[in-house]
Amino acid sequence: MIEFIQPDKAEQQRESAKRMYDAQEPEFKIAEVLGVSRSWVTKLINEVFELRGEKKPDGRSRRSKLAVKHKEPPPYQAIAERVMKLFRDKKRCDEIPTALEIDRNMVTKFANFWHEQRGLPVPDGRTRRKSL
Repeated sequence: MIEFIQPDKAEQQRESAKRMYDAQEPEFKIAEVLGVSRSWVTKLINEVFELRGEKKPDGRSRRSKLAVKHKEPPPYQAIAERVMKLFRDKKRCDEIPTALEIDRNMVTKFANFWHEQRGLPVPDGRTRRKSL
């Protein structure tokens, strides 16, 4: 006689969570997809590692490797598109902070972030000034 046992909901969630965890999805994204809280996702992930006899990697070092680290982008990421629009419109670096009411030093950080995210070389300020 063979008895089939249906996997319980937690087991299905564990497998889905582990699959997404291994695919480098942040835990808040896993929680959204599964429709559960972030603390429940943490519990599921911990259980998977415990059941397999493995040690769970440190969350801080894992987070630094993720493409998406924040649920809401930090201010410098959120404003980077607006900075780059002015940058492409040939505005000088002293005009951009005035137009957006931000610190001048942040313009460089925004531009660097925008270029790095797209795998483009970060522009050199001296070269850009000469082209304007």
